[in-house]
Amino acid sequence: MSGNPTINLATVGTAELEAMSVQVFTASLEAMSGEAIARFRRMRRLSNHHRQALEQYLIEHPEKRSPDDEELAAAPSRPAKAAKPALPAKPAKTVKAAKTAGAKTAKQPLLPQLKLRLRAWWEGVGVEDLPLLDAARAKGSKKQSGAQHVRREAKPGAEGAEPEAAADADVPQPELVDINQMLWGEGFNLPGGAEFTLGLVRNVNFPADRPCLDVSPGLGGAMRAIALARKVTVEGIERDPLFAAAGAHASDHLGMSEEAPIRFGDPEAERLPEGRYAAIIAREALYCFADRKAFLVSASRALADGGSLVLTDFVLADRLHKDETLANWRAAEPRKPAPATREDYAELLQELRYEIKVCDDLTASYVPLIQAGWRQLLAHLQSAQLSPERAGMLMKEGNLWLARSRALESGRLKLLHIHALMRRAPKRALSDSMTIE
Repeated sequence: MSGNPTINLATVGTAELEAMSVQVFTASLEAMSGEAIARFRRMRRLSNHHRQALEQYLIEHPEKRSPDDEELAAAPSRPAKAAKPALPAKPAKTVKAAKTAGAKTAKQPLLPQLKLRLRAWWEGVGVEDLPLLDAARAKGSKKQSGAQHVRREAKPGAEGAEPEAAADADVPQPELVDINQMLWGEGFNLPGGAEFTLGLVRNVNFPADRPCLDVSPGLGGAMRAIALARKVTVEGIERDPLFAAAGAHASDHLGMSEEAPIRFGDPEAERLPEGRYAAIIAREALYCFADRKAFLVSASRALADGGSLVLTDFVLADRLHKDETLANWRAAEPRKPAPATREDYAELLQELRYEIKVCDDLTASYVPLIQAGWRQLLAHLQSAQLSPERAGMLMKEGNLWLARSRALESGRLKLLHIHALMRRAPKRALSDSMTIE
């Protein structure tokens, strides 16, 4: 193996890593310490052949295995080869030193540090690896130039420090409204904007004499887009009092308080008026509902005959596989998730006499929308002045969306789009035109 070239795997881009041969990949592992390999394995997505090569290498070199590597702990190990000297590890900071560094950082501008942190999240590397990544790309890569807009020189002792108490501070909550709009556009708190929203309801019939209901309106941008495009009234019940107030204010400010009214409430607990709505809409909400079936029963009663249920929701690919990516996603969610599977939804909706018209996997189009929002934010930060509170909230929001995107990219989590009709007439045989793709 000594005849193969070695590369610092922490500095290579995704495309270069995917094109790397197994021989070069394995040779490069020998130049890494066990701690560096553990971090690399945790932060980078690997192809199947690279993952197998890494696992085989760790079996043959147990001295470089992470102590909590449960997958390989029970694997039979071969006689260990003489390992090459590991790269010198950075000395660990003492608690006192860490506090001192944090105190110094708090007195310095947080914006450069935040930019580095945000970029590191989406590059899939540690903050301390960014200078190496920039150097490698500047020297040998003509294909990738996206890193130039946030390249900064990291100061020793400050690059990985947290803002002093910012992440856990009792911050003014209206900051969260601004942060969501910086990410997703004015009036929106989820990816996609008006175009994505209108695509979800493109096949929905909106009779002029009946209103619709949105049980996850957020800041109301999606509601207002539907109301304007489809000439219909959309009522919103928002469980977050901050978003409910901000959304209601926006509708009033835009002269749409009648077409798109928003109020604070809990759609799980409220008794919805029977037969009132032409459509009920829920975006990325039901995976955190305490009783999904109870809500769908309530919605079925509130829909008029032929009314539409339109929802998008995070669902599990299956219940058999559990991994660190899903665990990290569950831990990052502000409300405890209890996601269903695609099959769970199909069975439940048919049991409740919904006629399923569309059941699509939108994951492949949703992940780029998340990434586009964060690219937009990074561009905005070039000229922004951020308070410590806002910087801390951005980091929290970044942790949440990074966990969601990683889970979606892994294939373990998916974004499902469902359009179903509520038929009051006696249940008919399912039409051949019904598609569950």
